[in-house]
Amino acid sequence: MRAPNGRQLLASGLRRLAQSFTLRSLQEWRGYVKSSGLSIQQYIVLMQLLHGGSCGVRQIGEKLEVSSPAASQLVNRLVEAGLAERSEGREDRRARRVSLTEKGRGLVSRGFGGHFRWVDEMAARIDAADRAAVLGVLPSLLRAEETLAAHAPAAHAGAGRTPAGRRERRGGRA
Repeated sequence: MRAPNGRQLLASGLRRLAQSFTLRSLQEWRGYVKSSGLSIQQYIVLMQLLHGGSCGVRQIGEKLEVSSPAASQLVNRLVEAGLAERSEGREDRRARRVSLTEKGRGLVSRGFGGHFRWVDEMAARIDAADRAAVLGVLPSLLRAEETLAAHAPAAHAGAGRTPAGRRERRGGRA
């Protein structure tokens, strides 16, 4: 059996780091959502509105893989809590758009701030020499990731899979 080469060792270390970051991030995110009093689905709607801008209830339902009535109920609760608002569509006044309120934007933004606080704490535990070494290689790692994202955007969007991770069938939903 051959000893792993440098590329294999790097890939192994990056996988371990990615797994650790993912687990820690999910734990922090879940804790924040729970403390906010919102359901996971409600918080996902808020994040969708923050990152994707206003949209219709139908798009929210598609993203969450729930029916339009179920999505409408989620949106109603967010509107009642003052976290989202409905407005008329620009081209079609019958089409209702859902967008974040300042209160909703603040809740999600605070979540991201706390969500990555542990990264700051981890960086503080790295001594100056190791920090300099990481900073030296960080631009290369970021460029490599950006190159992957640019050449395989479907892979980042869960190509061929529904948001719940199931394979899509031809012409429709899983």
